[in-house]
Amino acid sequence: MNAKPVRDRLAREVRDAMSIPVSYGELEKYNAFLPGRNIGPRSVDNAPVAGRVSALAIDAAIFTSMFVTVVIGLAIAFSQPWTLAAAFAWPVLFYLWQVTFDAAGGSIGKRVMGLRVVGPADTPVDVGQTARRNLWLLLPMIPIAGPVAAIGVGLWYAGAAKADAFGVAPHDRFARTRVVRKQLP
Repeated sequence: MNAKPVRDRLAREVRDAMSIPVSYGELEKYNAFLPGRNIGPRSVDNAPVAGRVSALAIDAAIFTSMFVTVVIGLAIAFSQPWTLAAAFAWPVLFYLWQVTFDAAGGSIGKRVMGLRVVGPADTPVDVGQTARRNLWLLLPMIPIAGPVAAIGVGLWYAGAAKADAFGVAPHDRFARTRVVRKQLP
């Protein structure tokens, strides 16, 4: 096996990661969704991966606190075992929460972190795009292996977004979306 192509690719990856972010034009932003990873210097408006993860954590914390409050309230009010079964609906309801808020300009966590989801050439996203983008949030529905798979997929998406010049992870490419920093007025 020849190590030169691997060494050259690794050198290019390191050079791109260490270079100063640049501002791309509308055509380059539109072409960011073509197949394959975008190589080159990172775009200045990319959302940092830590900000994306923090936004998801904020959303999960807010939603979980509201969800647990409602489920406990129902369990106390009705004293029926079926109310505890509502806990299994958490992934589906969190998915719908994310889809709704992302289609409306960004979830609470994204707004707190100063991020927004955009389509090609910074166009607004529709419900279909946000539904495709957030499909991975349904992985915890798979018994036993689902939560572990969701963590693995989340780590894969974070690494892919960090390595891409436009910050486009596989779920973003599938939905034709990007997560960018909000422009200050």
